[in-house]
Amino acid sequence: MSGPTSIHHLMESILGRNCFTEDHAAALWVEVRARLVDMEATDTVEEVEAFEGRRLDTHPRDIVTNAICFVLTGKEYWPNDYPGSPFVYKFLKECISRGYVAADRIKGDCPSMRFVINSFDGVETIRQEVVPASLYDQAQVEIAELRLQVAALTKPGKV
Repeated sequence: MSGPTSIHHLMESILGRNCFTEDHAAALWVEVRARLVDMEATDTVEEVEAFEGRRLDTHPRDIVTNAICFVLTGKEYWPNDYPGSPFVYKFLKECISRGYVAADRIKGDCPSMRFVINSFDGVETIRQEVVPASLYDQAQVEIAELRLQVAALTKPGKV
């Protein structure tokens, strides 16, 4: 199993849905691999790139998941910030910003709770963070505003 395939499986597990594409996985693996190299975790890189099963062992899975979280939020120690922390919001916002999840909410059983992010002990889900629809919407509003500001600054005639 390649590095991107590992990332694909991990992100689908974390996001709790099948919305993470192979292109997303390949792009994120480049960043995660660089983070692992920075952490001097080259053994983990080699192990992940050589792995041919469906589920990584606990140790490399934990290290790679931690690296994913650092790349997406700038903070390590998954899942120590759970539950109800700014970490979940930052993680979700970055996923929306990168197009990893659809811009529109997925309808669930309860309209006010539309998104779940899973945390792991390395293999098993240990907690599900239900993200309220209002928080999901807030992330989209912030991203839209940032994109408008960037567009305004990059118009011809602007410095």
